[in-house]
Amino acid sequence: MMETEYGPGRTIPHPVMFRVLDSEAEDLTVPEIKVEHKSEYAYYPGCVDYYDVEMQFSHMNYGDTNHGIIFDSSVKLLRAVGIQPMILDRSFMKCCGHDQLWQGKVDVFERMRDYNTKIIKMLGVKTFITSCAEGYRTFKLDYKLDGVRVVHITQFLFERGLRIPPQPETAKRIRVAFQDPCRSGRQMPIDPRGSGWTKPSTWTRTTS
Repeated sequence: MMETEYGPGRTIPHPVMFRVLDSEAEDLTVPEIKVEHKSEYAYYPGCVDYYDVEMQFSHMNYGDTNHGIIFDSSVKLLRAVGIQPMILDRSFMKCCGHDQLWQGKVDVFERMRDYNTKIIKMLGVKTFITSCAEGYRTFKLDYKLDGVRVVHITQFLFERGLRIPPQPETAKRIRVAFQDPCRSGRQMPIDPRGSGWTKPSTWTRTTS
């Protein structure tokens, strides 16, 4: 196995994961849909399940990632502002098709878009919330979800009054790295840095 500066070399190339996602567009049969809590507010976690698998075979780390915590934390935060969301589970939702569209696989994207649109309408979603920057941009701009508001979770939480309370001068200072996604911070009008969130004492900004 090739050794790299960051650890084990890649053994399963990223394109393999793309093919796995592409294959979702081959079967457009709507399965039996079971949701734990029916609501007009829906949360779509994105493809976090695939991220962990891909990262385990990446040169970027040693396979100890846990993107599932994004899903858990997002639901907890939504509940904290009084929203019990309907989870748009990946057992019946497909990938949003962002990567397929930007790779020029328009036919694959369109099949995913049409399928997901059908499910969203079928479930009566009025507010579509996602924590994925790529998913937010795609559902907002590249889908035609008339009557459905697509919102990034940072926007929604801010609108619902969630704030990080000011900390006293004696509080422990920590360094925070904020990853500024191009899809939400540049292509879409979202800038958590200027939306009223309390900034940490030490701010390190990274860009995608």
